[in-house]
Amino acid sequence: MTRVLGHRPTGIALLTLALLSAGCGSSVSTSLRDADDAGASPEAFTLVYDDHSAGFGGERIELDAEGTLTLRRYRPAIGGEPQVAETIRGALTAERKRELVALLVEIEAWSQRDMPTASLNDARAVLELRVGSNRSSIWEWADDLDANQRLRRIEQLLTRFAADLDVPSGSGGENPVEGAEGSEPTDTRAVEGVAPIRITDTSRPRR
Repeated sequence: MTRVLGHRPTGIALLTLALLSAGCGSSVSTSLRDADDAGASPEAFTLVYDDHSAGFGGERIELDAEGTLTLRRYRPAIGGEPQVAETIRGALTAERKRELVALLVEIEAWSQRDMPTASLNDARAVLELRVGSNRSSIWEWADDLDANQRLRRIEQLLTRFAADLDVPSGSGGENPVEGAEGSEPTDTRAVEGVAPIRITDTSRPRR
């Protein structure tokens, strides 16, 4: 009688996957370290920070390969998906991108640290980095962000950048059109080197 073997992963296969994952993180770290040494930002570099959840709201911050930063703030939701309360979008300067890269290297943002197996609050913050085809992803429990001071520092830096971007923000994920009804700003500020930004709401839900 012939026995048909299933496709259950073997120890060797799992080890191979772990090594591949570590290799990607290593490639991301090498690219970021080299860029930091050169005082630059890597080509084809993208970032996603996401700490939003249905129960607490929160933020999702994305940096694309062209240097455009997009911050979305979410309202808490009960029994449904969290809704976007505000979107801020604009291009980062080369200086800001260098500052971000320096912080990523300082905290070794490609390296996952040991986390407790459980948390009273099951919300997580995730940071994903990509350089070309290489990718790394790390996470922390939302309740531990302040104590760990790793992903929290990234979030604080990116929200500071967002406050100085050059495109007005709006509610519900839509940017108001200049002069359109209901688009009057509640805050206008000027920053040297960038155009003014209009911010409708800089608050965020507290965990």
